[in-house]
Amino acid sequence: MNWPDPDKPGHPLNPERDGAHWITDNVAFWEADTQRWLLMLTAKPVTAEWLASQPWAEYRWPCLTPAEVAAREQAARREGMEEAARIADAMQPSSASAVGEAHMRSFRNAIAYAIRAAAKESNNE
Repeated sequence: MNWPDPDKPGHPLNPERDGAHWITDNVAFWEADTQRWLLMLTAKPVTAEWLASQPWAEYRWPCLTPAEVAAREQAARREGMEEAARIADAMQPSSASAVGEAHMRSFRNAIAYAIRAAAKESNNE
């Protein structure tokens, strides 16, 4: 089995805290004070030792709270916008070598401006 602490099979990550965790494809609630799991499918409390002895029970990870999900989404959005701003800056030509380049430079500058503006707006959320 793949429990977070091999010396404590059946115990979740952060066993000192109550919380929901993915066990195989199901959610189970860990009760820190009793050191028991409440299986959501059966609403039956079971010990960590019992759960660890079940061949079907595979610990996946803690369930994220809505605040944790929102924070991860915001971080991913910010990282994406920062990467877009780096790409936009790289698109800016250092100098125009020909008059015919003026049109392409204007086009690239417009794209770069739009990406930087979106990145700035995203960082202000």
